[in-house]
Amino acid sequence: MKKQLIILLSLGILLGSSGYIVHMQAHSDNEQAIPIEKPILQEEIIGQASDNIHIKQEEAQQADDEEKGWKLGFPEKIFGLETNGVTYQGGEEVKADLDGDGVLESLQYKVREQQNDFGANNEEVTNVEECMKFFINGKERLTAENAEGELLLEAPSKEFIIVDIDEKDDYKEIGFIDEGPSADYTTTYFRYDHGKLIYLGMTYDDRNGVLGDGKIISSERASILQTWWIDKVYELKNNILQEVPQELYETDFVVGLLREVPIYQEKDEMSETFTVKEGEKIRLLGTDNISWIAIETQDGRKGWIKIDEYSTIHSVGLDALEVFEGLCYAG
Repeated sequence: MKKQLIILLSLGILLGSSGYIVHMQAHSDNEQAIPIEKPILQEEIIGQASDNIHIKQEEAQQADDEEKGWKLGFPEKIFGLETNGVTYQGGEEVKADLDGDGVLESLQYKVREQQNDFGANNEEVTNVEECMKFFINGKERLTAENAEGELLLEAPSKEFIIVDIDEKDDYKEIGFIDEGPSADYTTTYFRYDHGKLIYLGMTYDDRNGVLGDGKIISSERASILQTWWIDKVYELKNNILQEVPQELYETDFVVGLLREVPIYQEKDEMSETFTVKEGEKIRLLGTDNISWIAIETQDGRKGWIKIDEYSTIHSVGLDALEVFEGLCYAG
């Protein structure tokens, strides 16, 4: 008799509707396969059901958290700040009264792709000063270097803006957007005052808020913990944009805890602490952008987390990636 063959259909195992594992066994090539049923262990059924219940509970909890505003990461809102500015394309002629004398200036902004050349030592040189030119009443008033000879724009955008930083004065300001080496946007502002172009300063990002009250709100990367943004305020005084210091920059970011973490009750590492357990979530409410982050727990308790260097959680001595789930890091 030929050697007994065991034919396992569908990779050897079929699960019957009766709760049995079915093996198909044939004793020879000519014999019909006969199903042999092997009962599933009760522990396996209970384990599978328990896993399914656990998954459903996690999905329900996640949906509930999202509905209550506790979804990990940034809130779902449109980034960008309100501005009273108007954007113009490079190359077109624009008429605007910049200094409030009742006479419209003729403005034209010309931008072209940067051209690379090679110096005497075969070093690559980028002729940025040839890439952007700004004309007022037909006269060139700006190249890519400011009065100090420092590079003004590294990767000029083909657009410029006209804004009214302070609606109480007679001026409207010009803003030039720099896309930076890797989309690190900045906006540089100038004021035209009766034939003289005055450099006011630079803010980061291109989503600046200009509401006409003498201030500019600039959305900028924070300096600690992760890649996230804070709103800095710049005020125009004596033709200079000066940053207005803030004790706390407001944020809104939710993280989950990968381990138990002590939270300081005050912005003081000598203050008393309370503990937030692994698996819970906290909301990052704000930061001084130096070493402290204000937080709120899901049950409404508020406190502080101290950061050492860039991202070390002081109270546990671990990097933030080992403590928090949902952080954002970008190049």
